[in-house]
Amino acid sequence: MGDAIAQTDLDYGIVEFKRDFNSIPTEAEKYEGDGDYRHWRHHVVDNSLRKAIPEGGEPHSLVYGLLVRDNNWLIIDTRTTPYWWPRREDQLEQPIRCHSGLFSVYLKNLADYRNTKPISGSAGGSIFGFDGSGVPVVHIDLEVALRTYRADYDFPNEPVAGPILGSPNDIT
Repeated sequence: MGDAIAQTDLDYGIVEFKRDFNSIPTEAEKYEGDGDYRHWRHHVVDNSLRKAIPEGGEPHSLVYGLLVRDNNWLIIDTRTTPYWWPRREDQLEQPIRCHSGLFSVYLKNLADYRNTKPISGSAGGSIFGFDGSGVPVVHIDLEVALRTYRADYDFPNEPVAGPILGSPNDIT
């Protein structure tokens, strides 16, 4: 998987989805330890990788839902925040991403430290490959990708990977 990603000239990033901001701490279930998943960032982005990826620039984002009241309307909205540094006031315009070579190292390190069993119904996330203009052109199921690094992953997801069909003009 890493070689396939590294051979492309795309930028990649992981997006994980949460129901709301208060659901973010459930990410701790994906790692072993003290209940705060964020301390694992020092393992996933080790000292050698940190030279190329600054803190807060890890190619991993969270998208969560929220309800917004606008006059008499209740609107369902989403926010995007850095995975390792989630803050309610953050609103990223796009998921954080990095070049394919760095991303493949990040993904391998992530596989080394994530739990290998299904977590409370969580389906994990998605990897997106973005072209030079920031348009997502590739989607890979995160758990399928992690499984290529570690055979002991036991996720029920069906392999889903490939190009995103349609042109950028079809996106609304």
